Amino acid sequence: FGGLLGVYLSTRATYLSQTGDWFPGVSTIDLAQPNVMALTLIMASFTIAWSAYAIANDDRLNTYLSLAITMVLGIGYINQAFYLLNKTGLALNVEEGGAHPAAVLLFIVGVSHIVLVAAALIFALIVMIRALGGNYNSHDREGVRSSALFFHVTVAIYMVIWYAVYITK
Repeated sequence: FGGLLGVYLSTRATYLSQTGDWFPGVSTIDLAQPNVMALTLIMASFTIAWSAYAIANDDRLNTYLSLAITMVLGIGYINQAFYLLNKTGLALNVEEGGAHPAAVLLFIVGVSHIVLVAAALIFALIVMIRALGGNYNSHDREGVRSSALFFHVTVAIYMVIWYAVYITK
């Protein structure tokens, strides 16, 4: 993601120095939607940390509950992200001489992070199934902790995207 954001930021800087406008026409990105997406991921980060804490204390019920809440919040984020990409008004038209670089890069960054969140949710789902099967306890909790770490890194990556793409527009 570092390289992808580097390409996004350098292309945006070059384009702004040449034209003075990054997003063409009336297409804008309101800040409310990315902020809600950030809060959703932060809440999911707390719930997956809760699952790691719960399994460390052999609290199976809270482990299942926290993993389920994390799944719901993650799916909510994915829904919000697709809605935001649709709401921008940017199109990937190749018929009219090619798509605007802002559209292409915004969609690449957005969809790449959606795929990363989906991978984190699949990891959490596998951990949840294994936890339901009794494979994790206070002495064997590495799977839950690694799933939580992966999800935390995913949230941290979104926070960088949030600042670089949505705040600094």
